This record gives sequence, structure tokens and C-alpha cells, in this order.
Amino acid sequence: MSKKKQIIQHPFVLAICGFSNSGKTTLIEKLVSKLSANYKIGFLKNDAHNVNVDHEGKDTFRIKKAGANSVLINDKNGFAAYGDGEVFQSEVFSRSDIVIAEGWKYSKMPKIVVLDEANEIKTEIESNKIQNILATIGPVTGEGQFNVPHFQRDQMGAISEFIENYFKSLVSSVPVKGLVLAGGKSTRMQRDKSYLNYHGKAQAEIIYELLDPYCDETFISCRSEQNYPYPRLEDSYLAKGPMGGILSAMDMDSECAWLVVACDLPMVDEKTIEYLIENRNPLKVATTYLSADQHLPEPLCTIYEPHCKAVLFRYLSYNIRCPRKVLINSNVQNLDLLNANALMNCNTPEEHSAFIKSQK
Repeated sequence: MSKKKQIIQHPFVLAICGFSNSGKTTLIEKLVSKLSANYKIGFLKNDAHNVNVDHEGKDTFRIKKAGANSVLINDKNGFAAYGDGEVFQSEVFSRSDIVIAEGWKYSKMPKIVVLDEANEIKTEIESNKIQNILATIGPVTGEGQFNVPHFQRDQMGAISEFIENYFKSLVSSVPVKGLVLAGGKSTRMQRDKSYLNYHGKAQAEIIYELLDPYCDETFISCRSEQNYPYPRLEDSYLAKGPMGGILSAMDMDSECAWLVVACDLPMVDEKTIEYLIENRNPLKVATTYLSADQHLPEPLCTIYEPHCKAVLFRYLSYNIRCPRKVLINSNVQNLDLLNANALMNCNTPEEHSAFIKSQK
């Protein structure tokens, strides 16, 4: 029997498999309803028959037959896409936090097996045709058979919690490193913002010392002519703004999360950083604060997860260099600020002077 390869590249994918009429779809329907309260869920169905989502004579059918490798049709309620290849399918799920696949018994995907009443699937499990089993679901008789956790069909809360904890376990050991963004040209300020003294020393150093206790390592992202008494990281993406600094850090270490804070935030404090870390959701591409005034993501006080790198690159390939736009259009964990003024920034001489006066 030929094994199906994993058809999508996604950091959090899980297959629910079993024999026909074992109740997989009903189970998945209830499971998605439960998980979708906190996550965006993608669904991949493995159909043993030829998929026919189009009809001969329709515009999309004609264009696909003419040679288009992907076709998308949309209306005011949504869209439907039809295409070829793993890359296309991975793109479809790029905005899903978790992907639940129905079927794929013989794939390498981690899977939960739904036991049938007659327990006929037992033979395939014992012969190792079905591997990478995390748990089983089904009759009471299935408990303890395969040395994995076993659930009854009505234990939806326990099943969804098990799945969420499994994915979180994959990233629980992912370290967090700190990055102080200090390499901007400070055109509006007319002098280097990173050296401004708000609290007794250069603000870039203040932010470094703020982040370092919470991070495995911390770096100051800067230009070659800038000098600091702390580890430095020069941008390898020139003229890309903050996005260049973030991607340069991810190039240096793509297997950690990066806590990124800009050097022009004189009010950011320990409580702001602590709350961000304590509420980090590693299943999202990033955990960020919402601005107090516009209620939009604050990209320069954000934890970027390792799988966010591909998202940033995709937007950069469209010449979108604004990390806020990336966060607005991605699956992120949004947090409300504890202190509405914590992320107030100073970009001009007037703003700098006003802040200094306010502290006297």
C-alpha cells in the first residue's frame, strides 16, 4: 500500500482518521465548533473519489481546462478556490491557526484515530500501517488498547483541550530572544533617537536592559556606525524599515520567537513586557498590543513566533514593508494595554521636548 505524503506545510496540522462510517465527520464538526472559539480552523478533506467542485460549461471550468493551474471565484459571502499542488494548498491554509484533516490514515501527520464499533481498524494499527497516533476516540472497549490516551465521543471538552495542549507542547520549549530596534535613520527627530536620554542613559540601552531579564539573549538591531556596549545585530535587509530588522533577527535564529521593541518608546515598562510574555500565544503568528487610540496592532512591541517569518517574507515579496499591515491581516493574539500611554512614541523634536517637560 502506497503511503500518502503530507500534502500541506503548516506548523499545526492534525489528522482525524478512521474507517468509513466511524463518525469522523460528525466528530470533527463538533470539534471545530469547540476550537473555533479561540482559533481560526482550517479543514482538509481527503476524498477517495474524484473531486468535482466545478461543472462543465461554467466559466471557471472552461478557464481551468484551458490551462489555469488555480482558479478562484468569489462573491460577497466568501470565495472558493480550486488548484494544483502542495504550495497552493498551503497558501489556502496560511491564515489558519490549526488545520484539521479528515482521513490521511497512512500519512506522516500526527493523528487521532476514531475506532469503529467492530474495532476492525485495530489490525491496521497493530501492523503499523497507521502510525504517529496521539490518541483514540470511540467505544469504551478502546481504552488502553494502544498505549495512548483514549476518549469517548461525548468528551469534546477533553478532546479539544488535548489537541490544544499537544500543539502548545510543540512550541513550549521555543526560546524567546529580545530585539531592540534602533537602526532607523531618525529623519523626523533630526538626530539618532536611540541615543536620546530619557532615563539616565541612551534609550536603546534602557530598552535592552528592560528586555534582557525576560529573554534567552537580547540584541540591539542597528547600523554599522552605531556603537553600544551590548550585543549588536546589523540589518541584512537594507531600506526595509523595521521589517528588515525583524527579518535579519529571524535569519540569525529562525527557531526562536523574537520579542521586538522599538527604541523610541520612553514609557514602556516592566509591566508592559511582563504582561505581553505572560499572555503569549505561540499558536498565533504573533502576540501584540492594540493601540489605545486606534485599536490597531502595535508591531514595535510584539512577540513574533518562528512561523511568522514566512508570513513576513510573503508580504515583503508584495513590497509591503509595514509590519502593522502584516499583523492586521494575520492571525495574531491581540492584547489591550494595561497603561494607555505605555507605547507612546517620540518621533519629532517637539514630541521629545514635550515628554521631557511632562516628566519634570
